[in-house]
Amino acid sequence: MAGAGASLREKYKSTNSLICLLQGIMNRVTTVELRNESTATGLIENVDGFMNIKMKDVTFVSSDGTKTKMDEFFVQGPQIRYVQIPDDVNMMQVMNAQLPGMGRGLRKGRGAGRGTGRGRGGNASKLPQPD
Repeated sequence: MAGAGASLREKYKSTNSLICLLQGIMNRVTTVELRNESTATGLIENVDGFMNIKMKDVTFVSSDGTKTKMDEFFVQGPQIRYVQIPDDVNMMQVMNAQLPGMGRGLRKGRGAGRGTGRGRGGNASKLPQPD
């Protein structure tokens, strides 16, 4: 998770993208699909603000189907195509739990409750009337 030692850029990326969802499924077993058509299935140990993932007890399946067991596995964010979120994970609940710890929460955007439409309102009787 983007913690105390994280850069401002890393914290920004964590709170303004779905990386916070991945950080919320740490210590869970899942599958990470890579851009080279290979997959890694194992326990997510850490996810940083750049979507770099550290896993342990991994079964790596290469694009040709060869399986390899690894104690640890690290993949850089740009090499990731897809991360499978376990079916039993409530994604909104996980993101809401992650964001307050980063100083944010999922809430209405700026200006919520200020009214809708254009302009500031006013007296319609002062508007020119069509003839």
